Amino acid sequence: MSCRTVRFSCPIGAEACTWTVECCDGTKYLYALDENRTEDLCLTLGSTILLTSQYGSWNDINQNCSTNCGAADETPIVGYEYKEYENCNNASQKQVFRAVAGYTAWPTVLRYNSICWQNGTTVTTVTNVDVTSLPTFADCATCLAVPTPPTPPSPPTPATLPEYCLVQTNAVTVVETDLSSIGLGTIRAYLFNGAYGIYKVQLGQYTLSGVPSAHPIAILNYGVDTLISYTGQYNAGTKTGPDGYSYTYYYGDITINVNGDFGTSMCSPI
Repeated sequence: MSCRTVRFSCPIGAEACTWTVECCDGTKYLYALDENRTEDLCLTLGSTILLTSQYGSWNDINQNCSTNCGAADETPIVGYEYKEYENCNNASQKQVFRAVAGYTAWPTVLRYNSICWQNGTTVTTVTNVDVTSLPTFADCATCLAVPTPPTPPSPPTPATLPEYCLVQTNAVTVVETDLSSIGLGTIRAYLFNGAYGIYKVQLGQYTLSGVPSAHPIAILNYGVDTLISYTGQYNAGTKTGPDGYSYTYYYGDITINVNGDFGTSMCSPI
């Protein structure tokens, strides 16, 4: 596995910076760094780095590395061998497994995700699925005779959130609110005009007033920015939104312009 050293920095005043990264051993990791700190991580080459806080930066310093995750885990990376198996009932379906280099007990047949796999062949494709923790069998017939566990029942569908149409000017507050009744637990939420729910709009201009500087806001309008746009009184910088796209965040008074029907968040005309 090719790995690179990436340097992460958290500026003074940020309190803490967080990212989602993929360490060199393949582990997905929520990495946190205190303000005014810099650390190096050893990450999988080409993996995605996602900033999950308001502040924080990183850069590839063009150095190879060979630890699990650098400053987060300095353990030397273990070498692995990989084998590709085929589904006992469908030879076109493949699955790759790994074991520590030098492993000699590769099974003839194994079971993974309720599927029996056979005919392992050495490949260079990388995976995080360890063969040593899986049940093994002498042949496909023995494996297929093992009953598949029943599918657990689906959890109950939570109650839906109430819907609100925004008025021209909407006061914003940020609170910790208990939404256990609809399956969300306690969350930090934006309240518009003292209410929490699904907010909808019609064509026109809207103002979100008093957005706190500690909790700047962006409108996730990727692909529909000609139909709904926004700007704000104070620019808090750019970061990646929950949908994976980059947005500018603002605080103070936020102006939203709705120029066309962008989908399900439109109110019915009054």
